[in-house]
Amino acid sequence: AVPSPDEVSNMVEQLLPTGLKIGMGTALGFCSGYAVKQVGKAAAVGIGIIFVTIQVLSYNGYISGGANWKKLRDDLVAHADTDGDGELTMTDVKHYWTKFIDIMTFNLPGSAGFAAGALLGLKQG
Repeated sequence: AVPSPDEVSNMVEQLLPTGLKIGMGTALGFCSGYAVKQVGKAAAVGIGIIFVTIQVLSYNGYISGGANWKKLRDDLVAHADTDGDGELTMTDVKHYWTKFIDIMTFNLPGSAGFAAGALLGLKQG
């Protein structure tokens, strides 16, 4: 049986607030993921320029002894390693992803679609 116009209207009135909340969460998630990826790209360019500069200066003798890349790596891993196993693993990535989602959805109505939107924004960015 085809629903009457009144039944359709009632369904729309009941579903619209939820749909708008989920849509808002997804849209904000997409924008956030997109922005994070763009900032990450800019940071990668900056870090790459610094690395190339240090290597060229070291190679040409302007920096004696060169950079201690092993120490830098060890210090970065020690700082970012959340489970204390001495390595950056998917467990650490999952920890940071969960923390990011928790922070971004704090007090956000309709946060159900945020994570999906953020992943899409990261992919499209």
